[in-house]
Amino acid sequence: MGRTQTRATVDRRVVAALLVLALAIILLLSLSDAVPVIVKRTATFLGVQEAVKTLSPRHDPWLPAHALTWAVLTTALCVTIRDKWSRAVAATALFLFSFALEIGQDRWTATRHFQTEDIIANLTGVSLGLVIAVLLYTRLQPHRTL
Repeated sequence: MGRTQTRATVDRRVVAALLVLALAIILLLSLSDAVPVIVKRTATFLGVQEAVKTLSPRHDPWLPAHALTWAVLTTALCVTIRDKWSRAVAATALFLFSFALEIGQDRWTATRHFQTEDIIANLTGVSLGLVIAVLLYTRLQPHRTL
């Protein structure tokens, strides 16, 4: 670590690199026809398939997972950004990325389709993540005296 780099700068770079990796993995998984089958088999193997169905019985049972995924990603990204407008731009970019993934699923996969419910869950997650990030960032800032 050089003299001009602070620990916070290095930490932000590590978080950014991990987020890029996470987004690349999400991209690959979202555009794969095998993922729904793998998820169902894994849930059955773990014995949690019925529990997952009870999370959202009338809709896609994975909607809470959509919201949680985007909330975690948004929080992780936005808590590392100092400027409030840049956080808003980053959150918007994440939502647009999730929207593009839905379109890609509809166009480039045989088993996955565009779902408005997924978009709403993604938007909910991004919004929640942005709120959490702002609260965390505000709480983590040193108190200033006038």
